[in-house]
Amino acid sequence: MADEEKKDAGAPQEGGAEQAEGKEEKSSGGNPWIPLAVALLLFPAISYALIEFVFLPKMTHLLEGATAGSASDGHAEEGDGETAEAGHGPEEAAGEDLIEYKFENVVANLSGSMQSRYLKVSFTIESDDPAFIEKIEGGKARLTDNTLSLLSSMSLDDLEKPGAKNLIRSDLINAFNNSLKGKVVKQLYFYEFIVQ
Repeated sequence: MADEEKKDAGAPQEGGAEQAEGKEEKSSGGNPWIPLAVALLLFPAISYALIEFVFLPKMTHLLEGATAGSASDGHAEEGDGETAEAGHGPEEAAGEDLIEYKFENVVANLSGSMQSRYLKVSFTIESDDPAFIEKIEGGKARLTDNTLSLLSSMSLDDLEKPGAKNLIRSDLINAFNNSLKGKVVKQLYFYEFIVQ
């Protein structure tokens, strides 16, 4: 009889423990699809918002700053050289009338491309020299050859680097001035720059 009481006393406790565990499983188990659905909907939305409103504006701002910085660096270096050699300040140079000359459709094969890739440029050069047009037309073949030599020495990798166009611009100005034996060319502007 004492044994039966012990069994009876033990039985409700075991059943109660089983019932408690069952309740815990039901309350903590829930539906496993809800967190998955939330994750599948929430993560793409958060990713889109971060890219659209955080990363793209920052990258755009940095690229604009880098482009403006490299353009101003290229102009500042050329301007400093003009001021030092010509002996007058930038205010006087800015007030002078500049003469323009166009080089159109200059095509050169890129280095390392087995002549399958080319660069086509058209540009305008400017000078304040009154005899500028005569000097350019007298040495046009030499200047075109300088341009072709410089452009054909460039590879596709060189052209993909930041500031490549500014580097080509300054190299062409230096090559032209060396050929013309003086600081004749003041500025060069590309109006066509095609890599194919």
